[in-house]
Amino acid sequence: MLFRSVASNVVNLGGEKLPHAPTFSTSFAYEHDIGLASGARISPRAQVHYQTRTKLGPFGEVDARYPVAAQATPDARFQKAYGTVDLSVRYEEAKGKWFLEAFVVNAGDEHVKTDASWVTNSTWTSFYNPPRTYGLRASTRF
Repeated sequence: MLFRSVASNVVNLGGEKLPHAPTFSTSFAYEHDIGLASGARISPRAQVHYQTRTKLGPFGEVDARYPVAAQATPDARFQKAYGTVDLSVRYEEAKGKWFLEAFVVNAGDEHVKTDASWVTNSTWTSFYNPPRTYGLRASTRF
């Protein structure tokens, strides 16, 4: 026999929502090139993302399978609904040989959880997307 029965280790997830699958999500972006008299361009850009509450794993509900301490935080395996905003403005010189761009990602500094695990009967460990990040980008073409 190639396979043995593992029925005691099988959990039927039929009817459960998929992990990381919000009921609704949307993203919008707007970018506009503004030509300058010199031939250079300034390009501001804004991007908005929104999504509803999501389950972080196949076993999203914190129930009797978890220790009592873990059950004190029943939403630990979920990410609440959230929205993020990314902004940038780019200056590109007239011949397109170089550009300089200032940006901010996650401008509202939203805490977006991507996973959560109960660790050794002690605490939840969670992983998050990066916080507000900003900087400058420069590029040149030879």
